[in-house]
Amino acid sequence: MAATTYFPAVFIHGTLGWGRRTPFFNLAPNYWPLKQLDDVNPNHIVVEVGIASSDHDRACETFYQLIGGRVDYGEAHAAEKGSMFGSTLGNPSPYGSISYLIACGFATLHKLQQHVPWLSNLYDLRMPQWAHASSSSWRTLYDPAHKPLNTDDNVFTCLLPQHRLAKNERLVHMDKIHLFSIVSQTTNVLTYPPVVEFATIAAICTMWKLKKVG
Repeated sequence: MAATTYFPAVFIHGTLGWGRRTPFFNLAPNYWPLKQLDDVNPNHIVVEVGIASSDHDRACETFYQLIGGRVDYGEAHAAEKGSMFGSTLGNPSPYGSISYLIACGFATLHKLQQHVPWLSNLYDLRMPQWAHASSSSWRTLYDPAHKPLNTDDNVFTCLLPQHRLAKNERLVHMDKIHLFSIVSQTTNVLTYPPVVEFATIAAICTMWKLKKVG
């Protein structure tokens, strides 16, 4: 039963997600159940933010998609993060770590999309604020001492428990919108090597296979 709301419901995809435009030339399945959303509440908006944008960048991208205009990440944020990339806080992506491999993958894809825009049809990163990364040479692109690998202005750093706890301490009015999760521990969410993660994936695949056989 449809129930149109007075204010539009806004749907913001998660990390690595997408909006109405899907990867692989728009052939991939929808991230949101668009048809069902139209039936339940036609007054909704599906936004598209950077797949690895930080909390700050996601909020800015969402805001300007709702009101219109060119996305402005703010002078203060740009000054703090260093031309939108992020400040250097130690070494967020040391050689050989999982975060280093993930960062290298995103840095490579972003640089390739800058030189070959056609590749965005396969999987659009939607992160124009990282345009300066395309100016990095291939030699420094994978060096943790250089941008973009030494930035903390991305979703993966924002997801770390210590960053979440710092933001939780600044919460005042819970009726306001906050684009971050609540955490209660400071331990790393990933193990290395990721034995627990691989075991969980294997268990899920096994249960899915048994369900199909049954």
